[in-house]
Amino acid sequence: DARGRWKKYIVAIDATHFKDASAQFQDTYLCRELNKAFIGFTDMAAPYEPLPSTVVSGNWGCGVFKGNKALKALLQLMACAQAGKALAYSTFQDEFLEKELQRTYNKLVASECTVGKRVIY
Repeated sequence: DARGRWKKYIVAIDATHFKDASAQFQDTYLCRELNKAFIGFTDMAAPYEPLPSTVVSGNWGCGVFKGNKALKALLQLMACAQAGKALAYSTFQDEFLEKELQRTYNKLVASECTVGKRVIY
């Protein structure tokens, strides 16, 4: 708004509980999680007015759901790219994760990577 505040919307996306943490790397789950994030971040979720241009998120589906933080961050980044949104990602002061995500992001940008180049169903 005129005072520089962000317009806020809350979008809840259910997280898959991975009893076997390695299962989240299977194509079926990768596709499912990517699609859930994409639908949650697109303006389809708010048909009467566009959602803000930046998605603020963090370690969605991690913790008790056993999601891999780096994988979930990359899936959210990919979903935002497809939805035409920026991603403001909180690592919750996990400095290692922050550095790894920044390094990965820089490599993806430098190589002109697109979601379409990375996702094969």
